[in-house]
Amino acid sequence: MALTIADRVREVSTSSGTGNITLAGAVAGYQSFSDALTVGDTTWYCIVGGGEWETGIGTLSASDTLQRTTVLESSNGGALVNFPAGSKDVFVTVPAARMPEALKGEPDGFAGLDETGKVPTAQLPAATPIASQAEAEAGTNNTNVMTPLRTAQAIAALAGDVVKEVFTSSGTFTKEDDDFAYFVELWGGGGGGYG
Repeated sequence: MALTIADRVREVSTSSGTGNITLAGAVAGYQSFSDALTVGDTTWYCIVGGGEWETGIGTLSASDTLQRTTVLESSNGGALVNFPAGSKDVFVTVPAARMPEALKGEPDGFAGLDETGKVPTAQLPAATPIASQAEAEAGTNNTNVMTPLRTAQAIAALAGDVVKEVFTSSGTFTKEDDDFAYFVELWGGGGGGYG
């Protein structure tokens, strides 16, 4: 039947050896294989227990039985693991080696990966527009990205409007309408000081 991948599918098993895995019930907070798959469906699985592990393609051959159809990787050099007695976790997962395969198609509008496991060039986002020096200095474009260089250029261009007034004893400071920033040095007398 179909290759089925589902979230939060995890059961325990006490099966041993290299045969089918008898699924003994979902771990609290998870769903069982039979809740997520139909008998006959295949899925990617992982079994972990007793210091041993195995990933592969399994077939749900009965509501409580996972047939270990194809081993992909294992602690036994890629072969079926001869699991010892004791409790094991059995869960649905996407093995790293199968990630390109899992991403093919169009999940959530993403066109997926090509046969080499890479994003097709046509699916890459368009280049991000960078502000030109003129746009940075004018400070009028708010849609293009400002690089550190463009930011420095914008500051330098706008700093040209800084007004510097020095008052040595007294004076009147007048703001012009086109002034961008003000730098004022105040000199005091008597006790000295620079502020």
